[in-house]
Amino acid sequence: MFEDMTVEHVATVPGADTAWNDFETDHDADALAAKRAMFFRVIFAPSVAQGLSPDRPAEDKRELVDRLEAGVRRRLSDAPMPIHHLVGMIALAKTNA
Repeated sequence: MFEDMTVEHVATVPGADTAWNDFETDHDADALAAKRAMFFRVIFAPSVAQGLSPDRPAEDKRELVDRLEAGVRRRLSDAPMPIHHLVGMIALAKTNA
């Protein structure tokens, strides 16, 4: 128990790969790569940029993230494939209101 919360339920379910579903319809590898690269940027770029020295200017951080996104996009465009992932869910309950 933590902060009067208990775990009531835990589950993992397969996550939908909607970007791949779109690719199977339009066969646009560049669009698939752009969607995946944007996902990378939104989820991981803040942590990557945080790893730089706090003294670094914002434009340096932005340039790093831009270059990483472009590299991810380039690689994914060259080799499109589905992503099989699981989504984890946890239901918590407050025991002391």
